[in-house]
Amino acid sequence: MRYSIGAAGEEPTYYADLIPLLELINSMPHFEKENLMSTNGWGIARDPTLAKKLKNLGIDTVDMTLFGLKETHDWFAQRKGAFTDLLVAAEHCAEVGLRVEWKIMLHKRNIHEIDAMERLLKGRGRLRGYFLAEPDGRGQTNQADLIEWSDISALPVNVLENIQSNFTDLANIPNCSVCMKRKFPTVYIEHSGETYYRWQSLEHYSHLNCLGNIFQQDINEIIHRTKRMELFRILCQVSLRDLCGKYGRKGDEIHGKCNLHKRWISQYLADSGRL
Repeated sequence: MRYSIGAAGEEPTYYADLIPLLELINSMPHFEKENLMSTNGWGIARDPTLAKKLKNLGIDTVDMTLFGLKETHDWFAQRKGAFTDLLVAAEHCAEVGLRVEWKIMLHKRNIHEIDAMERLLKGRGRLRGYFLAEPDGRGQTNQADLIEWSDISALPVNVLENIQSNFTDLANIPNCSVCMKRKFPTVYIEHSGETYYRWQSLEHYSHLNCLGNIFQQDINEIIHRTKRMELFRILCQVSLRDLCGKYGRKGDEIHGKCNLHKRWISQYLADSGRL
């Protein structure tokens, strides 16, 4: 069986031992390694040599998210200077030949900045698309800041066409188990070495899906626990369509795919007494 592996735990470049951790991951023959790393640029902006080290360890693409122009981005990130870090890091990555890919995260506070954000990113990498901020994502937005269906008519046509693929159509939810959405299991390693089975950011339910500690236990022992773990069994038995019927809400709220499914699963686990 193949496994996918990634590093989790807030901002990866803030972790002092990021490079040793990536070296450890590269030494594991069982895993299909990620060659893309999502970052807010914090560490790369402060250490230009980090971009080259990442490239040497097999990272070929960095994924960055723009939440608005300077004031808006810093507000969303809850850190003054976050906007500057992002742009400086992107420059460092481009200088060593890393591909820079951008996501624009849309919310009510940056709708009027769409044109300016597109101009800002021109020549700084590839714009992958537009996504919708959700309250159970980063948690910096509340319901009043979220884009609703009534806001859609104000969006440029090219933006609307792009973000439609990130909506969940409640009328066309597939009738498959939650785990069937993955071609093969994914595990995530925290900076502490704690290793989790993960589907849609469920690593927070450590009592259900912690596989062990990669620094303290044999990797073969850890990866063979995946199909025996309780969370995997639970998610194999529940249908996305059933969850939609039970927890899906109509109205003006826009449902983004990933966080919506996570929200349904969280409610299902709570209702069944698993949390």
